Amino acid sequence: MQLVNFILLYKLLDADDEELTRTGKVRRKFVFEQYKDLIDAMYSNKKELEVKGQVRYRDGHIGTIETTVRILKV
Repeated sequence: MQLVNFILLYKLLDADDEELTRTGKVRRKFVFEQYKDLIDAMYSNKKELEVKGQVRYRDGHIGTIETTVRILKV
């Protein structure tokens, strides 16, 4: 299997958002469910995707990000 498409996420994966364990390992099932739309867009050969996501700040405040993620080719 070869890598053809990739994306740069709009935020870093974070243990506070339950995307990583406290030791820094990716929680694959959670990340797959959280970013399913982005994964589907990569396999459908789209060039970009409008996304809306939540970000948890260090003080506990939860914010919302709306952005366009470009899907890049290798």
